[in-house]
Amino acid sequence: MPDGPLEDAPLLVSMTVTELFLAATGRNERLADFATVVAEAADGIELFVEPTEAYMSSTQAAVGYASSFGLPIRTIHTPPLGVHEQGLDGNWNVEWNTHLKEVLLNYEQDGTRPAADQSYPGQPEINRVPKMEPAVATTHPPRFPTDAETRLAEARRDLVETFRATIEHIRSDRFLEAPLDLPTIAVENVCPRPGFDYLLTSPADIDQLRAVAASQGGADLLAFTGDVGHTATPTAMLEAMETPANIHLHGVSDASPDAIVDRLPGDVSASALTTEPRAGTVQHLPPNAFPDRTESALNWLANTEHRCPLTIELQRACKTPAVARELFEWFEAVE
Repeated sequence: MPDGPLEDAPLLVSMTVTELFLAATGRNERLADFATVVAEAADGIELFVEPTEAYMSSTQAAVGYASSFGLPIRTIHTPPLGVHEQGLDGNWNVEWNTHLKEVLLNYEQDGTRPAADQSYPGQPEINRVPKMEPAVATTHPPRFPTDAETRLAEARRDLVETFRATIEHIRSDRFLEAPLDLPTIAVENVCPRPGFDYLLTSPADIDQLRAVAASQGGADLLAFTGDVGHTATPTAMLEAMETPANIHLHGVSDASPDAIVDRLPGDVSASALTTEPRAGTVQHLPPNAFPDRTESALNWLANTEHRCPLTIELQRACKTPAVARELFEWFEAVE
């Protein structure tokens, strides 16, 4: 952040693996120019990993794409723990564990010593080594179709156990070359959609998750990422989180695409906006153009001693150099 009361809070911008690829390879000049502006004004990026990008090779490539702009990957957003049509399916541990390993680690052959597993004689040892060292890893909790009769109390217990099992599994991985300094693992409040039940959409949900974690001896397992665009009461959400590990900032509007772009620089196309509304709103708009929730979050944070990354999330249509310049100028002024 610029100098001011929040200068110790890193200002990040979310970019996907695909966006970094398009920018770094010159296949999308607008994204390349956007990334250049971000590199000049922000403290780094949050790597947003789509489900189709959650592979070791894809995320390794993303590290190179980001570094070509001088952008460090400061935090990551892994794919959500999926929709479970019939409630709990017992596979969360595998899913979350796989996501984290694929994003954080690479395999590396060590030709100086034979493999400990002699099932493959003559093969070199394989190590897992970190490819990046993000401070925070955020995921969305699972959602459940309302008619699936999901037992949410049981789902909360399973979510806490998923975090515990994943952390223990990764730390005990026999292929790790050295002890792994894991990022803070955080669950994000999500934007509710009709027809689904959720584990984290309100401040009360935070209290329930904490109570479950405490009852299972895992109070230290849960951290939270506060998304101010996913709640109509961002201050109440952040107060319930107390010390969020990350805060996601974006504008929200219920206006038409044409009315939205009237408030944005001329290089944003109304037809390119993602117009499918979530809970009656269009999400991930520049927070300087639609500032109410972001200003509430910044005011709350400025009045506390807590500091954490502030991550700007934008639709791809809004990832333009002109939007980025206006956005960072606004952050300078708001400070």
